[in-house]
Amino acid sequence: MDDVTGEALAYTIGRLMEEGARDASATPAVMKKGRSGHLVRVISPPDATDRLVGVMARELGTLGIRCIPMVHRSVAERTIEPVTVTIRGRERTIDVKCGWSGGKITSFKAEYEQAAAWARETGVPLREVAGTVEAAARSLFLERGVLAP
Repeated sequence: MDDVTGEALAYTIGRLMEEGARDASATPAVMKKGRSGHLVRVISPPDATDRLVGVMARELGTLGIRCIPMVHRSVAERTIEPVTVTIRGRERTIDVKCGWSGGKITSFKAEYEQAAAWARETGVPLREVAGTVEAAARSLFLERGVLAP
């Protein structure tokens, strides 16, 4: 996309997610004739293609969209594990999203919305809240023997 503002791109990405995209992003690019622009990438289920193409056409004014058929994707088993921590004397349980492989947790991350809400409530920076939750999760998973080395 050339001739589109950053605000229009951000709005469109939000609309794409609302309309069923699994992911959407924009990457800066040098377009033909040296114009600056963005490569907009949308990952979606096949049945959402027409709807998402319509969103892009309406919001960005594009005249053409390339659709690349199915690309294989391996997906790790995922679980949500509750982790209870105390920050500034306040106890809270925050969900931690875990990726599993071979019966072990290979990745984990505090759920953003819950951590952000608690950061706002306590006045503690989000990175500290997430770090505290993830440190507690690491200890819990090591204790259970489910954390991959």
